Amino acid sequence: GLFQTVGAMAPQPIALCQPPAPTAENCKIILGDKDQKNYARALAQSIPGVEFYSLGSFGLKVIEVILGRAGLYLYLNGRVKVWDTAGPLALAKAAGLVCCDLQGQPLRWTKDVIEPETLAHTQSMAIGWPEYIEPLLGKVQQAVAGL
Repeated sequence: GLFQTVGAMAPQPIALCQPPAPTAENCKIILGDKDQKNYARALAQSIPGVEFYSLGSFGLKVIEVILGRAGLYLYLNGRVKVWDTAGPLALAKAAGLVCCDLQGQPLRWTKDVIEPETLAHTQSMAIGWPEYIEPLLGKVQQAVAGL
């Protein structure tokens, strides 16, 4: 399981909170600032009622999804470093989230998706609860492919 510490307190289990399935009235997706600039309009046309927001680092965004404050985090700009993704993705997997590329395939750590000079993980990523991934991933694919 996942645990957290606050101050000098003993580690406590993190209460996972799966958000309600996405609807036209409630569909929170985390999308970084650069990705919002490049993809938000197309995604909003494909996903009615979507609400995007962003905050801090890759890891903080993943934690937001783990805690159920959003159902999905999309990372599309392909510039995040391997050391920024490995830990948060391990936490996401431990929480039962789906971590995949936009085709629904498992994320890879191979030469074809890691930039050798910068160690940037160039693969687009979807990290979310299954109830978000299943109905939305195809819509995300279509929106991104149309740009």
